[in-house]
Amino acid sequence: MWDCLTVYEDEMGLVLSPTDLTKHLACGHLTTLDLQVLRGELGPPRHVDEALELIFRLGLEHEKAYLAKLRASSRAVVEIPESAELSARVQLTDDAVHAGADVVYQATFLDHGHRGSADFLLRVDRPSLLGSHSYDVADTKLARKMKVAALLQMADYGRHLQRLQGQPPEWLTVVTGDGQERRFRYADAAAYARRATRQLRAAIEHPVPTRPEPVSHCGQCRWSARCEAQWRREDHLSLVAFMRGDHRHALEQAGARTVAELAASDPEQLPLTIGQPSRVRLQAQAALQVLERQTKAPHYELLAPEQFWWVSPPTVVTKSPGGDPTRSHPLVKRAQIAHVEKPMMAWPWSSTATQSNGRHDSATGTLVPSLRGAELLHAEPL
Repeated sequence: MWDCLTVYEDEMGLVLSPTDLTKHLACGHLTTLDLQVLRGELGPPRHVDEALELIFRLGLEHEKAYLAKLRASSRAVVEIPESAELSARVQLTDDAVHAGADVVYQATFLDHGHRGSADFLLRVDRPSLLGSHSYDVADTKLARKMKVAALLQMADYGRHLQRLQGQPPEWLTVVTGDGQERRFRYADAAAYARRATRQLRAAIEHPVPTRPEPVSHCGQCRWSARCEAQWRREDHLSLVAFMRGDHRHALEQAGARTVAELAASDPEQLPLTIGQPSRVRLQAQAALQVLERQTKAPHYELLAPEQFWWVSPPTVVTKSPGGDPTRSHPLVKRAQIAHVEKPMMAWPWSSTATQSNGRHDSATGTLVPSLRGAELLHAEPL
């Protein structure tokens, strides 16, 4: 199950995995919810996202494809059965590395309340406590770009491996979705992994109240439906379209904690740490969303073109179809003072210069503004 509950308790106490570690760094509230389930204070989430399940299946296929590649290279692969008890898997892993297997698949570790399951351990000719050989860590990730969470997980596996072979692995290899093997030095990630582990342990041993905050991990979290429902009950500022996290925090500290409160605010009285054009835009956005709730009908607002069009850099504009742009083109006069909300590098009189907030009419030489939008219509479901 994608992003499944991994933290649990045994007779020795709480047992954590690298997945718990990366999830905590992504969202502290997620750790709070997982621990509430563990303690029986909350039922497990029932939300199932078919898209995430598909990604999970594709990830397994990618992992199996790399396993097949290793086997095709005539390497001896020892597979640790997932159906076995945890203690048995740990022992089988220990036996395999001491025996010098070329590849250990689904290697399992457990030490002082921390467990891990590495996709692959790859034998290298580097002396260690195991003999004339030692192991590096490899993991498959469906994404084509490297993520910090992947290195953090693998660094945690490396810590377990160091305990077994008496020295750390040299390389962490990530096999990305395009089949490329990308290597990173364990030493570059080890300190960060240790610090992150201390942070997680501190959050568990000395818990503080947490609230759901929109983060990038929400898109793959099984708790997302619960958090979204809470945001709607609270009229959370994250419901305002294109609301940035730092702007949201500044508004909350200033007393505008809900969409309705922001809608009723005077933009000039909002925090000065938010730029004046952004204050106006966010307040207008919130007001439109509140109006849409009240009337149960879509609402929009036309924006002046100069709010969103910018010629960069103004000094390189030498001529336009009508001659001197500072006299013949109305937009260029405002170019140097217009607020740069969405910088645009194309000339505003080009017949191909378009974007979501305006369209140039080459026949009349004027800019035809579009709606705020595509940004405003149905920004919040009715």
